[in-house]
Amino acid sequence: IDAQAVRSLGHWAGACPNEKETSIEKAMRNLIEGARRFVYIENQFFISGLDRDEIIANRVLNSLFKRIMRAAKSNEEFKVYIVIPLLPAFEGKVNESPALRRVMYYQLRSISRGPDSLFANLLKNNIDPDEYICFFGLRTWQSTRGTKTDELLSNSVIGTELIYVHSKVIVVDDEACLVGSGNINDRSLVGTRDTEFAVVVRDPEAIKSDILTEESFAKSFRLNLFREHFGDSEELADAIEEPWKYENYKRIRSSAAKNTTLFEKHFNILPRNSITNEDDLRRADVHDYCTIPYSEAVERDLENISGHAVIYPLNFLVNYDLKPAIFEDASGAMVGETVFT
Repeated sequence: IDAQAVRSLGHWAGACPNEKETSIEKAMRNLIEGARRFVYIENQFFISGLDRDEIIANRVLNSLFKRIMRAAKSNEEFKVYIVIPLLPAFEGKVNESPALRRVMYYQLRSISRGPDSLFANLLKNNIDPDEYICFFGLRTWQSTRGTKTDELLSNSVIGTELIYVHSKVIVVDDEACLVGSGNINDRSLVGTRDTEFAVVVRDPEAIKSDILTEESFAKSFRLNLFREHFGDSEELADAIEEPWKYENYKRIRSSAAKNTTLFEKHFNILPRNSITNEDDLRRADVHDYCTIPYSEAVERDLENISGHAVIYPLNFLVNYDLKPAIFEDASGAMVGETVFT
């Protein structure tokens, strides 16, 4: 395999020959724009902008937009899978944490809300985003029945919590991948803020061949992630093998949607699309982690969940102003927008 080191590095932080180095962002964009069949992204954040965006500087989003536009115009089978945390990791509940809500604001501003979002611009060009791209989160569940935990509890319970995505991974066409410390946000990618490091790995033999073997590094890596997230069932084996095909894309999405339905059927969890405004949030006794009394019937139902992937709820708090007008830190000092981008 071939490997290349890439960085986000400011002159203040290291021996950078120019004012800054942004080769992680360039590598991400090159991988996305050069993809032939599919892009898989797993990242702790997703905050990015289109070319005309005057607030967000990094252009990973613009590369996705350009590649999907190209696929739509040429009627290609091309798909994008993106896995991000269901909620940002900030202290406090959603309605009590301005910092958490502001990060949500910038992520949803990038994905689907407002004129600068990816979805709005695809729709403006008569392209249905759902035909090409899907966002997922990860969630797990467990029963305490028959475990040591039962010894500490008076009654058995079944619990669920979100799985916090902290990885920074891109896999393209099972031929190349990027793994490192860089998030998809300005803090990691613009080169003048956090210092980041990543490695781009390419398999020359895989690139030469249309028939990719599981032994190629990128494919083996991606298959392990897909089997962990979407499940290792026989029903999805073919779909996971060739995720760019439309029917396979639909099957993977359908499996994640079924997981979402089962979790929301049995647990009062956040986030979810049915909670659209502040009143909904205040009335609902919902949490990112919760337990219910043990039930054999519920456990049997939850055993139908495949893997951990759920559909990311893009309509969660769609009618709530997620961006506070003024934000102060613990000392009372004003905090600028760049802290959250």
